[in-house]
Amino acid sequence: MSLHRYTFAKARNQHKEMIESAIEFVKASKPAYKAHQVEVSKSFYRRLFERAPDLRHLFPQDIEGLAHKFGLMLSIIVDGLDDWNATLDRISKTGRTHRGYGAMAQHYPIVVECLLAALLDELGDVFDAETERGWRSLMTVVSRVMIDAGEYPAWSSPSDTRTNPFAPIMGYTIQQYSEFAFALRDYEPLEVPESELVTIGIDRQTWEALRSGWNARLTDPEFGPTVATPYLTTYRRLSNGVT
Repeated sequence: MSLHRYTFAKARNQHKEMIESAIEFVKASKPAYKAHQVEVSKSFYRRLFERAPDLRHLFPQDIEGLAHKFGLMLSIIVDGLDDWNATLDRISKTGRTHRGYGAMAQHYPIVVECLLAALLDELGDVFDAETERGWRSLMTVVSRVMIDAGEYPAWSSPSDTRTNPFAPIMGYTIQQYSEFAFALRDYEPLEVPESELVTIGIDRQTWEALRSGWNARLTDPEFGPTVATPYLTTYRRLSNGVT
């Protein structure tokens, strides 16, 4: 199995494992959420703009339209819990879009807290402690995927690996490593011809160090899914012919 196929499958499985305990409670509350979808969305935006008024300029003035789109996005996530692969792709795409709107990594925790408060407002007794924990787990994963898909620069500065798993290896970022992996996709990692390495501008020693180092991070049980998201985003972009 190629490194890309292994990493892609492992990242998706780890993300789903992180929300496994949440699924039951989120699904149980889905009918109540669907019945109050518009109210939840409006309550969410009211709380968000009260708590972080500096974010208001990032959104259109049409609250009704905002609430409708937000409600649909949440419904897609909740409805997609049984097809996490497709849902993960949708979430990643949304993260890239939000980055273009000016969303920053530090905004996401505020969004999660405002959403949980809105759900409590509108769902009442249905939103008990276990349901709250389920939604919190789900939205924490969603936030992480969106942040990673946006490839926020603040997460890419060199530092200790445990605090910043995106610290470059041999001077190369995870996105650059993904580009190399894509260029060498037709070869087994240990059987890449010297001529191909010359073509992409690295020697075998560098390639082996990158492959070993990034693969260790990509498969790390703690932050592997986080590192995998920009890797997979770059790989899919190149697979779709976008340079």
